[in-house]
Amino acid sequence: MVRDTRNNSIINQDKTELDTYINKRNSLIQQKEEINNIKTEVSSLKDDIGTIRDLLLQLVKENPNNVN
Repeated sequence: MVRDTRNNSIINQDKTELDTYINKRNSLIQQKEEINNIKTEVSSLKDDIGTIRDLLLQLVKENPNNVN
C-alpha cells in the first residue's frame, strides 16, 4: 500500500487483489443476469400454462359430451 501525496489517500497496488475483485464482481453480475433470465422464463411459462388451461376449459365447455 502506498499513500497518495496529492490527496493523502491510501492506495492498494496489489494487482492480484484487484484481479480477484474484478473476477468476483463479474461473476456476481453474470449470476444476477442469469437469475433475471430464469425469472423471465418462469413468468413466460406461467403465462403459457394459463393460456393452455384456458383453452382446455374452452374445449370442455364446447364439447361437454366428449369428456370421459
